[in-house]
Amino acid sequence: MTQILVVDDSRYSRRVIGETLRTAGYEVIEAADGERGLELAAECHPDCVLVDLRLPGVDGQSFLRQKNRLGLDVPVIVTAADAEPQVRHDCETLGAFDVLAKPIDPDALIASVEQSLLFLEETFE
Repeated sequence: MTQILVVDDSRYSRRVIGETLRTAGYEVIEAADGERGLELAAECHPDCVLVDLRLPGVDGQSFLRQKNRLGLDVPVIVTAADAEPQVRHDCETLGAFDVLAKPIDPDALIASVEQSLLFLEETFE
């Protein structure tokens, strides 16, 4: 089963995103902070990661930098309450697959995850 890691300090956001993904047939693992998210990404090798931009400690951009340093080949979708053009640009420069504005539209979430999985599949064929 395709595994998605959701990293968000908001229990509510993790629940809503997790339920949306589970309903679409994905297995979901969760982390409440970026540090634990990186640990789970290295241990579990998820197929996709959703990470909140504003996290205490290791935030979304730091997560992207550290993921790259660790050599983790997993598409990362950043979720952000302030998904302004500069934020999008900065995240994409660091390797984010996509940036989704909060509150997240369930259809946009599923579409972005599916696109990231297709990208992953094409990259490693």
